[in-house]
Amino acid sequence: MTKEPAVTTEPVVTKRPAASNGPAATKPVVNKVVLAIAGLVAVVIGGALLFVPVGFHELSGLTAATDPGNVSEVRAGGAAVLIAGAVIMRGAFKPTLTRFAALVGTGFFLAYGVGRLIGIVADGLPPSGIVTAMVSELVLGVACASVVARTRDRAPV
Repeated sequence: MTKEPAVTTEPVVTKRPAASNGPAATKPVVNKVVLAIAGLVAVVIGGALLFVPVGFHELSGLTAATDPGNVSEVRAGGAAVLIAGAVIMRGAFKPTLTRFAALVGTGFFLAYGVGRLIGIVADGLPPSGIVTAMVSELVLGVACASVVARTRDRAPV
């Protein structure tokens, strides 16, 4: 009886070059771009509402209220928008915050967009600048939701 040599089977591991990783390799970049744009939009709008509320409303085609109580309400909302934008933007640069920032962006932008849709149904069509803002908010909200969907398995909230 002849003894056959033992055959060891080691798994063959092949690595694809980084350049050929396909769409999966672009996800983090897409996530960063979406969050950076969404965050920047919110920071700019929030800053304008906080620091130049009357001028910003006039630019939007709205009649700006100039009494201190109404201006204070606009400034307070602007501060909240500015902070939300900073959180959203931070998620573009800190991977551990990507999912959380995308959730904030989704809720924030979709709430504004849906709120404006309800306003159109209840109150009629606002000036074109507000309609444009609504469309932008809905698009950014859906874009942030796509980041949430792509990161659901990576990091818990």
